Amino acid sequence: MDRRFLRNMLYEAIFVPERQKAFSKSIINLPELSRYFEEWGRPGDFGIVAINNGRRVGAVWCRQFEVNSKGFGFVDGHTPELTIALKRKYRDRGIGTGLMREMLAFAREKGYKAISLSVDTRNRATDLYIREGFEIVERQEYSMTMKRVL
Repeated sequence: MDRRFLRNMLYEAIFVPERQKAFSKSIINLPELSRYFEEWGRPGDFGIVAINNGRRVGAVWCRQFEVNSKGFGFVDGHTPELTIALKRKYRDRGIGTGLMREMLAFAREKGYKAISLSVDTRNRATDLYIREGFEIVERQEYSMTMKRVL
């Protein structure tokens, strides 16, 4: 996966509540978001790209963070944090479910014991995460950290 594609997918992953104007694309340059793609390819980074008719339409990727530079879904320094995104027109077709299942199997094969993520409580994707075995670790007003034991 190249950094430019990850940047675009990260923007697609940002939840925008109904009736709210989309964020400027520059939002992904904020340090708390750019940490999900900057220096991609370092130890602990791994991902899968969804391809439809030869075009990249989505991705799921994991990155390990440390306590001093943790992501939104951080649970500990041994658990990679997952990000998943699809281009809008490819959503609701089962592609995200397929990507998620492939990533869970891939992470298990790599020897990881769990994967975490962060999700807005209003995001429909929460249903996917629960269906795929993620459990709530921490809940705040509009966000949840979830973990899936592998």
